[in-house]
Amino acid sequence: MMFFKKKKKTPVSKPQIQTLDEQSIERELQKKEGQARFVLNDPRAWQDFFTNVSLKFQKHFKVFDPVVDDVKLLFHLVQDIYKKRYTDFPLVSVISVVASLVYFLSPFDLLPDFLPFLGFTDDISVLIFVITNIKTDLDKYRKWLSDHSAESESMKVDKSKKK
Repeated sequence: MMFFKKKKKTPVSKPQIQTLDEQSIERELQKKEGQARFVLNDPRAWQDFFTNVSLKFQKHFKVFDPVVDDVKLLFHLVQDIYKKRYTDFPLVSVISVVASLVYFLSPFDLLPDFLPFLGFTDDISVLIFVITNIKTDLDKYRKWLSDHSAESESMKVDKSKKK
């Protein structure tokens, strides 16, 4: 005699964890491209965006230690591009940089930021991916920045001599 019906086991779905390969990173960046273009074209959105990215980066500074210098360079780059001080940077690279920062700002991405130890690994991966892909353009900017800083310093010295 059977008092209980045997229940069929229903398969339990396992949570899907995205891998961080180049294709998934490219897909995520493409999803953020529209937001990047909006930010680049709206002064108020740009200011809010840049403030929020800066605050989040400062709050989680230690997590980004492996790429901190490059991320700081990206911050300077987007500021110089936005203020039209530096114009020798391909539009596609500008959009990639801003899209990667939009991705960084989003708390719900491939690995949500609230996950301990893992939450920012995708953000770092996206930033490294973009930095690697725009390395030549970034090196040109780095040189321009160095030359520009040298010019600024020499102008300060010249002004102080005139006094």
